[in-house]
Amino acid sequence: MTAFESDPPWWWTWDSSVAPYAVLLRLLVDGRITADEFEALFLPLYKGDSTKWPEEIYEILDQLFYAVDDYNRDPALRDNDVDAKELTSRATLALGELGKVMSVSDTSDHETIPVESDTIPNATPCPTFPVQG
Repeated sequence: MTAFESDPPWWWTWDSSVAPYAVLLRLLVDGRITADEFEALFLPLYKGDSTKWPEEIYEILDQLFYAVDDYNRDPALRDNDVDAKELTSRATLALGELGKVMSVSDTSDHETIPVESDTIPNATPCPTFPVQG
């Protein structure tokens, strides 16, 4: 018996190459990690990923990469760069778009994840991560 047999997490039916991004996006959107933490986790994940995604998934993640790459945590150095609020907004959009793609490409019986809600159906609580700095 696996840990998810009775109540799998919302991302369980997603393509395994996309699920790590979806989980990371969800953490940022829900405020469980900061934009700084998201940047630190997303950039090496994306840059080190050699997956050949379908075009629609690639476009979503590539646009997100550019937003993360433009993110600047220091307001004194920020010109037209993306701030934490804008990055979270773009993450919310990317998560919603990935949810649409995954629900279209997956014929299993599962719900599309909510992107404007504080709750995820059937989700287990997410751990918090200590902020170093």
